[in-house]
Amino acid sequence: MRTVCSDAATRPAPAPELVVRPACRYADAAALERLATCAGVRALHGGQVLVAEWAGRIVAAVSLQDGRVVADRSAEPLAAVATLRRHASSARPARARVALPWMPRLATRRLATAAA
Repeated sequence: MRTVCSDAATRPAPAPELVVRPACRYADAAALERLATCAGVRALHGGQVLVAEWAGRIVAAVSLQDGRVVADRSAEPLAAVATLRRHASSARPARARVALPWMPRLATRRLATAAA
């Protein structure tokens, strides 16, 4: 009779991944302050902030409002800043053209024909 051996004991532990997530205003405030003091820049407060987390530690953050980036110097090999900027650019929706609600459709057509 054969026994089934699980190779879970011989399998190496998975390597930590770079996780991009929105920052929690209250839970991540201390970590963002610490990151800013290490980088020597002003901290990202309020608004929408995306953070890059590696091995349970925040290594970079980007503000979705003004695009400022705060990153740990040890995070450069992880390409955390480039990854955050890519996520931030896709998080901001493109501005759609909105029809003017105060001008009826016929009035805009009349204006267009009058201008032509």
